[in-house]
Order: sequence, then structure tokens, then C-alpha cells
Amino acid sequence: MAQGVPEGLSVAAANPATSPEDLRMIAYQYPSLRAVVAANPSTYQELLDWLGQLGDADVDLALLKRHERHNTVRTSVFPPTTQPVSYAPRATTSSAARPQQSSGFVRLSQFQETSTPVRPVSATPVQNQRPIVIISVLLALILVLGVIAWFVINDANGPRPVAQSNNTVTSAPADTSAATPTPDSDTASPTPTPSASQEVRFPAPAGAVNTSAVQSPTGNIRCSLQGETVMCSLAQHDFSAGGFADCGADVATTIGAGQTGADLRCDQGLLAGGTVLQYGQTAVFGDVACSSFDNGMSCWNTVTGQGFALNKAGWKAGTNGAIAPNDYGF
Repeated sequence: MAQGVPEGLSVAAANPATSPEDLRMIAYQYPSLRAVVAANPSTYQELLDWLGQLGDADVDLALLKRHERHNTVRTSVFPPTTQPVSYAPRATTSSAARPQQSSGFVRLSQFQETSTPVRPVSATPVQNQRPIVIISVLLALILVLGVIAWFVINDANGPRPVAQSNNTVTSAPADTSAATPTPDSDTASPTPTPSASQEVRFPAPAGAVNTSAVQSPTGNIRCSLQGETVMCSLAQHDFSAGGFADCGADVATTIGAGQTGADLRCDQGLLAGGTVLQYGQTAVFGDVACSSFDNGMSCWNTVTGQGFALNKAGWKAGTNGAIAPNDYGF
């Protein structure tokens, strides 16, 4: 058994009956068992893709063997031949000279090239193409006439008059700050997808729901997933025992993570609730994901791995995707 691996976990990593979520957690937390997970026939494709991106020689060998098992081609039943392959059977004059079959396969040597010349296919008569040509010419003529009519109508109407001014006015640069979307904007936006130019190295588990706002079953933890950034706030918390930094007694404490790391954010206020994320479930939106557990919430960026875990007793930052509940440390 590999050092640091709990008893029985190696058997679970190789057992096809192990759930996809358990296989994902084993692969995340125990690198020595990743090759075993890669060989497990029940491992789902997203996890296999992630394992293949790690550059682990043992994992790559397990994936290669897995691929060979599923793609082995049976070629031994076909006898070798140096004869040219023909698509017509050899002509015979008696039943005794007919080619015989053996083991259910026809030998390639029983066929030969035929000398029958290929009859050229005659070209389509010109008169059959004439209606198509006439229709094409008429359509082109209608299109040209339509363009000419459009220009004539616009020229007849003339340009709209513009009020003249004796004063020269210098236009100021446009203020784009009003158009910048904010986290509190009520404008609905399409569901983002993971960036095609960036590699997803820490994927969400199979079966993750697609939503941008979630909360724990108790409602104490509320999270907002914003494509590349994720934030979670606590309605009630007491960090005094563990000595964790917070935003004060009168300010909602919010933890956020993006592509550059997790930090404390005291200017967000208490986030609104959303879809209730039951224990063991995961939500994903764009490049970020959150997993709900009975002792807290773990959120991370699936591209960079930057993330955090929190509950009412404390919080911590991480750099390798989801933080397992037994690694919270508070």
C-alpha cells in the first residue's frame, strides 16, 4: 500500500462499482492511486481527460493500456496475400473448379482482376442543363435591378438635413463606465462556457448543475459564480476561535477567488441566495465551480485551480481545485 493511503482505498480505486464522485476525490487527493483510477473501467471521460493532462508516466501507461483494450483489431483471421485484390470471382467451367471457403472466410487468392473495360458515363445533355442556366441568369438580373432601384430611391430622398452651427464643438471621449457590467446588474446574460483557449485542469465532477447562484441547504453560505470569479458570503460566522481574518461583526464576510488566488472581500455585502445545493452536489458556471458538503462549501477556478473552502468557523485558500472536507482544518 502506498504511503499515506488509507487502508482499502486502493481496492476502491480499482473497483468498477466505486461512484464517479469517489473516484474523482481519490484522483485529486492521492496521486499514487491515479494510475489505478485511470485503469478503472467506470472512470468517466472528463476525469480521464484531466488525468491525461498531468504528465504522469504511470497514468499515461494505464491510459494507453485502456485504449488498447478497447481498440484491439482482430487481423489474424485474414491470410496474407501478394495477389492483387479483385472485385469479381474467377470464372470457372465446373463445380469442381469453384473456390472453396475455409473457416467462414473467402481467400483473397480466389479473386482476380477482370479485363472488362469500364464503360464511360455519358455527360448530361446540354439541353437538360439549359433551364438551369436560364433560371440562374434571370435571378442574377433580378438581383442587379433590385440594387439599382435601391440606389435610385435613396438618391431621390436625398440626405437628411443637418443643423449648421457656427461654433466648432470638440467631441469628448465616450464614457464607457456605464456600460461596464457589475455583479449587481439585473441584466440577464447568456450562460458562459469554459474558455476554449485555456486548458481546464481542475474540472467539475460529472453531473454538476449549471447555475450562477447557489446556497447551502441551511442558507448560511451563499455563493455567486461569475464565469471566471466565484464569491461566497456567510450570513453567520464566528472566526474568533480559529483566529481567521473577517470583515467585522457588522459587515458581511465574503471570500472570493478568480485566476490569481483567493482573498477576503468586505465590500460585497451579503450575497443573494440561489439554487439550494444539496450536500454532495456541485454547481458549475463558466470557469468556476462550487461543491457543497455537510461541513462547508468548496469553490474553485477550473482553469487555474485557485479556490477556497469556508464554513461558519473559518476559511482557507487553495491552489489545486476542490478542497476535500477532511482537509479544511477548522
